[in-house]
Amino acid sequence: MRDSIRGPLAPARLLAMVFGLGLAISACNEGDDGVSAPTCPEGCGPNMICQSDGSCACASDFRDCDGKPSNGCEHQGNTCDGPCVGEDDAAFCSRLNKTCGDVTGKDNCDVARTATCGSCPDGKTCGADNTCSCKPESDAAFCSRLGKNCGDVIGTDNCNIARSATCGSCPDGQTCGDDKTCSCKAEDDAAFCARLGKNCGEVTDKDNCGTARTATCGTCPTGQTCGDDNTCACIPEDDATFCSRQSKECGSFAGSDNCGKSRTVDCGTCEGNATCGAPVPNICGPCVGETDAQLCTKANATCGQLHTTDRCGDPRIVADCGACADGTSCLADNSCGEPDGVWLHDTCFRRGNTIVLCATNLTCIRTYTGGVTNWEGVCKQACESDADCTTGGSCASVGKTDGQKFCGTPRSPGDACSSWRGSADVCHDPSRAEETFLECLGGTCSYVCDYDGNLGAPPYDCPAGQSCGDGRVRDPQTNFNLHLCE
Repeated sequence: MRDSIRGPLAPARLLAMVFGLGLAISACNEGDDGVSAPTCPEGCGPNMICQSDGSCACASDFRDCDGKPSNGCEHQGNTCDGPCVGEDDAAFCSRLNKTCGDVTGKDNCDVARTATCGSCPDGKTCGADNTCSCKPESDAAFCSRLGKNCGDVIGTDNCNIARSATCGSCPDGQTCGDDKTCSCKAEDDAAFCARLGKNCGEVTDKDNCGTARTATCGTCPTGQTCGDDNTCACIPEDDATFCSRQSKECGSFAGSDNCGKSRTVDCGTCEGNATCGAPVPNICGPCVGETDAQLCTKANATCGQLHTTDRCGDPRIVADCGACADGTSCLADNSCGEPDGVWLHDTCFRRGNTIVLCATNLTCIRTYTGGVTNWEGVCKQACESDADCTTGGSCASVGKTDGQKFCGTPRSPGDACSSWRGSADVCHDPSRAEETFLECLGGTCSYVCDYDGNLGAPPYDCPAGQSCGDGRVRDPQTNFNLHLCE
């Protein structure tokens, strides 16, 4: 019978099979009593029928020889002694306990074959035995998974195997803690102060790790002070120290102070009559008198000749402190103004009740007297010495050595001259002897020794080396012929 099953199917037999299959299918859909057949939730494979309990079973004359319901009932006949059906790759790999890679072996039919048994999931690797096993993570992954980033770390890796790995080192400014993680390394006080640019006093601020702290940033060296900004700054020396350090004793001096800053300082005045800058600048030296201009300024003199004493105690004559504007005159006090009377070299007189007087500080030097109420003269500045001549000139005796003294422009013996009665000229010889008579006669300063009509000895002496000669000059004031020394 086995042979007849395996042989070719006769037409009658084939028809019977088709008919039987139709009955089976019909039985799955409807029972003998016309009631609906049971339903198998997952459906049944080929050559199978759904039973009343919802399970699948082989149809009549069919067998499930490979034990796989999903294949249905693949063998027809009463036994499974038919040709071997090779298993699929999944069954082949499963039977050999292989889960990955290409596997070569004998299948269920003892036939050599090669099948691809799949690939391993992430985190696993296919070994030489074609089974997936855990793939050990790298040191970097090991450290990262454990949240470590520095030092040597011991722990269990992703395959649950104990291991040790070096998890790196910390960057500058950080340190590796006991938990093998890098954290900020707080700077010391010196670095804290240096980073903030502070070098003195107590400083409160955030350190390199962002933590508020207070540090002592040191003290300042001698000559410096700690400012509000906690930095040392130079203490400027006082003026006296500035001058002393640079050996300056007086006057205005410009230089750099102890802090390197440019300063101009008054280094004081010299004691006594010492002079600043004579001859070394800013050093007290021998007394040096003021300039003429300084003397005029000190005396408030704006015009004329000034007789004064300078700061060294020496008598000084300033020839001219300036000129006055038109319409004003240089008064006796060396100021410009309107005279309150007749001015220098002009005529003063009295003729009865008419009186014309000289300005204040001037004297009328009489040239004619005709009585108490009738006289005439010339306005001059009377003097006893050159110091009295504020209007200019020198103090000289008119005519005789013991004659009237007034100020004028000195003319030496033999010089051309104008009469003092109408000009500033005055004949003057500082070395002339007593009992001589010096006068401007005929336009020349000459010594007079005698006059016509004198029957006695000449009334005036001649200077040494001269004698009374016969030469005569008429004096227009007296109309006398005067004898001159020759």
